[in-house]
Amino acid sequence: MKTVVLNFGGAGRSGPPRRDDLQQRTRCHRLTAMPFDAALAVDFVGRHPAVRYENNFPGTVTTIFAGDYDEAETAQVSRPRATGEPVETAAKEALPLLDSGTAGRPVAVREGSAVPLAPQTSSLADARGLHDYTREVLAR
Repeated sequence: MKTVVLNFGGAGRSGPPRRDDLQQRTRCHRLTAMPFDAALAVDFVGRHPAVRYENNFPGTVTTIFAGDYDEAETAQVSRPRATGEPVETAAKEALPLLDSGTAGRPVAVREGSAVPLAPQTSSLADARGLHDYTREVLAR
């Protein structure tokens, strides 16, 4: 049996990780975390080379957007609620690519199509550094 990780956190095509602000205390936007997610995928498969890993960005998906929102946030989430694709569609796009690629190298998928990882997110040395930093922060 093959082990596959399917991560709906992003496909590693959102630009370089902002290493000057790893905790995103300034200029934080929901998409700026995606390069970190891709880098951690590179680290994960480097540590677990027998595991296949799909890092998926399905585009805008209609989810429940659970939580309490103020008026401005309500306006922001109403657009994706109206224009996003159903969760079922996003999941179906990911399935055909689960068996693609090779163990030890993440497969990046954006809206149903395989894409190469951006070079700035695929350095194993940088990915290991981010992993070590993440563990340090979580241990505090």
